[in-house]
Amino acid sequence: MSDSAKLLFVSQQAPWPLDSGGNLRTYHLLCALQERYEVTLLATDPGGEAAARLGEVASVVELVPALKKGSFFARALNLLKSLLTKDPVLFTHNKSADLDEAVAQHLSSGAYSALHLNHLDTSPYARHAKAVPVVIDTHNVLAEYAARRSEHEQGAFGRWLWGREARLLAVREPLELSLCQRVLACSEREREAFLSAESALEVRVVPNGVAVESITPVSDPAANSPELVFVGDLAYGPNADAAESFAALVLPLIRAQHPDVLFRVVGRNPSDDLRESVKAGGVEVTGFVDDVREELMRARVFVCPIRYGSGTRLKLFEAFAAGLPVVSTRLGAEGIDCVDGEHLLFADTPEEQAAAIARVLSDDGLARSLGTAGRKLASERYDWPLIGRGLVEIYDELIAITSR
Repeated sequence: MSDSAKLLFVSQQAPWPLDSGGNLRTYHLLCALQERYEVTLLATDPGGEAAARLGEVASVVELVPALKKGSFFARALNLLKSLLTKDPVLFTHNKSADLDEAVAQHLSSGAYSALHLNHLDTSPYARHAKAVPVVIDTHNVLAEYAARRSEHEQGAFGRWLWGREARLLAVREPLELSLCQRVLACSEREREAFLSAESALEVRVVPNGVAVESITPVSDPAANSPELVFVGDLAYGPNADAAESFAALVLPLIRAQHPDVLFRVVGRNPSDDLRESVKAGGVEVTGFVDDVREELMRARVFVCPIRYGSGTRLKLFEAFAAGLPVVSTRLGAEGIDCVDGEHLLFADTPEEQAAAIARVLSDDGLARSLGTAGRKLASERYDWPLIGRGLVEIYDELIAITSR
């Protein structure tokens, strides 16, 4: 195999800015592949400095016009297309004719040794790969996500819509993944979920992670002021729900015992409901920040009160790397090889979360031991350079097999 083998890396969303878990994962995996191969990145254009910054981690960057899908009319049209075609809304919402054409043109050149697809919504482009092996990075189990979202929806229309999406994806997801020679899952739990749907899939685990060396751990979390921090893209439903429900249901229980506690919510696109919670006291909403690390350095406890969703959360790896004690729902830490009471505290109900956080606030030794163990876990299991080497090994093996 030539060291100059070329990969075509396709993503509906360009991984810039680095303000979401999906973009962070995509960016770091792209970096790892570029170190070994000559990578061409194809994606839709988010504008700003994306082309220049991504040019630092890919040999070639080609950005096609972004989809116009944010308006009410666009969303309604995509739903109508889904109803008429019985395609999941995921596909009608993200279908890009420009990206499809660009992928076809690049692959027709015969210059590439493999095609990397990012997220399930890029799977239709696998049909352009004839003799080229295809690897797809799933990020999460979307049929599972849709089913959980349906159960969580309060309105009848939302329950129906997400229930329909879950049923369609339960059929479509394994079919789309079957087009690919390798499927990347973020955890062993997700790997098993994919195999239970289609046992013939070749699924490899490439976990989420964190650039450990870029985060200086808190010297002593117990010495920080009593601030609880939650980080996430608040345009993403599970994150918005987590922040809003914590402020409404958990924080009052904590402040009844510790009235000086402050809950800081860090992330772009906070909802009006979340901003309204500030008036009740004890809540600060920062919006987008340039450097999340500064927010982690000032916190006493990192909270992850996720109540629905799927996948593994990069926010937890950042908190572990920062040496912060973590309190999370079990679902929030799903797929991460962590131990309750050693690396973090699990707590699901509002009462359990309030009690666990009160323990950490009151027990300096516990705060320090959780922070130390979390940092060690991040360093030994979830450091991006380590994860990147595992990804490159998967590609080396696949390209060697197909080039025989």
